[in-house]
Formats: sequence, C-alpha cells, structure tokens
Amino acid sequence: MLCVELCPADALAADSEGYPVLRDAVRCMACVGCMAVCVPSAIRVTSEWVCEGM
Repeated sequence: MLCVELCPADALAADSEGYPVLRDAVRCMACVGCMAVCVPSAIRVTSEWVCEGM
C-alpha cells in the first residue's frame, strides 16, 4: 500500500491481507501523510500521539 511505503517514520506495515496496521506507535509522528494517500477510512489519526490502522 502506498500509505505504508510513504510513511516517513516507518510506523506502518501491511498485514497478511494487505491492509495497513500500526507497526510502532512510538515512531508515528502523526503527520497524517498516510491518510492523504491511503484508501478512505483505512487509517485515522485519533490524536496527536495515536495513529491506528482500521
């Protein structure tokens, strides 16, 4: 997925079905770049420090 490939912090990974999952919450910078390029509603940043794959 493009959102996984473009994550500047390498905080995302693709699961066995190809969906984005959070690999490391500490690395996530909440830049929301993943939300800009990913499938709508696949990822959401819920606060400044929490990013979660759907």
